[in-house]
Amino acid sequence: MWQGSTNTRREYFLWLWFEKIFTGLYKEEDGIVFTYPVHAPKRYEVVEFDNENNVLPIEEKLAQPKLNYAVSSLYFYNNLVVKITKNIQPSPHWEYEITNVNKEYLKQDKLRIGVFDHFTVWLDNGSLHH
Repeated sequence: MWQGSTNTRREYFLWLWFEKIFTGLYKEEDGIVFTYPVHAPKRYEVVEFDNENNVLPIEEKLAQPKLNYAVSSLYFYNNLVVKITKNIQPSPHWEYEITNVNKEYLKQDKLRIGVFDHFTVWLDNGSLHH
């Protein structure tokens, strides 16, 4: 029987979950983006990947996305992100887009993909009206 507090159990299961998704995925020199299958991919930044989870182009809010995997806004970057962000220009709305960071990692062949499975719940807080 499990001994310990509820918080200890939660921390343990969270640790197991992270260990599961990072096994074979994490490399110190890479950035990682996590994806989640969605029903309306044209409303999101979507990522394409092949059968071996190699990242293909990342596009934001395409009219006809090829896959239905949205970038989930969970990113893990190494220190290269500091250099990349110093060279990114703001959008016409004076916003710095995380998509540009991901595209630069991809351009340098340093972007890896993690796919959340059906046991994971991801809620998009930016789409409350849909």
